[in-house]
Amino acid sequence: VNELVVALCDRAARKRHEMNPQATCNTLWALAKLQHKPDELQTKWFFANATYKAPNFNPQNIANLLWAFEKLEIQPPSELHIAVCDRISKTIHFFPPQALAVTLHALAVVEMLPKTDVWDALMKRTISEVRWFSGAMVCKTLTSLSIYLDLGRETENLVW
Repeated sequence: VNELVVALCDRAARKRHEMNPQATCNTLWALAKLQHKPDELQTKWFFANATYKAPNFNPQNIANLLWAFEKLEIQPPSELHIAVCDRISKTIHFFPPQALAVTLHALAVVEMLPKTDVWDALMKRTISEVRWFSGAMVCKTLTSLSIYLDLGRETENLVW
């Protein structure tokens, strides 16, 4: 299976331009699920493609992409960070509870601190949806907040 994953990763990197936003994010999600980290050149290609496709990401695409970064321990470049955070701010009202919890956690783990306006929007949306959080989502979000606190992000103004 590993040989097949390596070959598919290489092919995906080479065919990245043919992928829509969902396929772009799901490819990295699947590679993370399979615990296969793309090589340096493939990672560069995937980052460039994700940056280009980010304006069309939906909340699930964002959550899947960030989860992949977290699991693969990949630090995205600033261009992709900016593009993803911009898309979060434009789609925040469509984020379901699970995507909020996953997004907050992955952003914290890969140390992608959103700008204050994006952070505030994430916090407001999370507060409005927290009643729908499962126990696992609560745990993940609390863990995220503790990581953010360690990174210097203000968390004391949150009202749960």
